[in-house]
Amino acid sequence: MHIRFFHALFALQEKINVSVEGGTRFELLSFGELSEYRPGSSGFLNVTVAGSRTKNIYLQKTLPFFSPDAFTLAIIPGSMGIDLLQIPDYACFPTLPGFGCIRTVNLTDEPPAYHLYLYGKRLLFPDVSFRHITCHKQIREGSQGVYLTLPGGQTPLIPSVFPIRSGEAATLYVYGSLPGETLSLLKTKDTPDGLQASG
Repeated sequence: MHIRFFHALFALQEKINVSVEGGTRFELLSFGELSEYRPGSSGFLNVTVAGSRTKNIYLQKTLPFFSPDAFTLAIIPGSMGIDLLQIPDYACFPTLPGFGCIRTVNLTDEPPAYHLYLYGKRLLFPDVSFRHITCHKQIREGSQGVYLTLPGGQTPLIPSVFPIRSGEAATLYVYGSLPGETLSLLKTKDTPDGLQASG
């Protein structure tokens, strides 16, 4: 089992420390920072999110860690101000030669939904709502450009170009705040190096 954390909560500007029952710790995560994968235990585990400076405990939550072999835990807005979204990370296969695959995850409630396009006005993921994890789609290897639009709008938001490698599974995380002018997109590889993830 491997676990990593992504600090995607714009309202929490303090660096945070995260501990997972069984001894896995992540320290001094800033907003917009993704940790590396670290080995963790399997089972129902308690996760604690605390301020690195104030030592305030912002969240304690029990989550299941079973299959697949890797998870990303995103710190996001919640009804009490903060929550965790558990995202299973796995390889996308089989893929055609010369193709990788991507998905997108909406970690912001400002805006609450978006469409994700490839350059050339090809709609890849429509109406992705807050907390939604899309399925992977195959995409040709090489440099790919994407942008967002809001439902009912046409203005491109956060245009980005990123590499896709043949056989790679990747996630496009949308996080931050559109009103706060911190709306951002992060592309990540979905499985730890050397780990054969189950699909």
